Amino acid sequence: GRAFAMESLAERFVIESRVGTGGTAEVFRGVDLRTKRVVAIKRIRSDYSDRVARARFEREARILAGLDVPHVVGYVAHGHDAQRRFCLVTEWLEGETVEKLLARGLPGDWTALQILYEAALGLTALHEVGVIHRDVKPGNLFLATAEGGALVKIIDLGIALADGDLSLTAHNTVVGSPVYIS
Repeated sequence: GRAFAMESLAERFVIESRVGTGGTAEVFRGVDLRTKRVVAIKRIRSDYSDRVARARFEREARILAGLDVPHVVGYVAHGHDAQRRFCLVTEWLEGETVEKLLARGLPGDWTALQILYEAALGLTALHEVGVIHRDVKPGNLFLATAEGGALVKIIDLGIALADGDLSLTAHNTVVGSPVYIS
């Protein structure tokens, strides 16, 4: 892969609280001191040092940095924190995932169609620039509260492929969430 500029994020962003933890990363709510906006800070966990995970983090940052798509989470910055852990900063989204919506029951037909339509717009925009998400599932479709109702934002491009780059996928392996992989 090509060189990817890194900056120290320690002086630009302030972490307020942890909002989630995944297999390789933690997500925090923070503030961008330059813009005074609330942001999401995704950071590799301190107990995780896998080379492939870091490379996927960097690829996700590279993909998001090159996008400006209404139905994909917005990129803010990337780099490392004071402990030299890789971080990806994106817009902060208020709302919930489709997974949480479904946990409360099935939405009405029109709501379901609107969610599918907006998710398709986001996926189409990704495909138009050569990106395949590879982990489309209700937990990665975020219903961002906006004026006039929810707006679907595709999140977590951690295993996305850009321009067919399979360098981080081992042969004879499958990536994605098994229940949704088909």
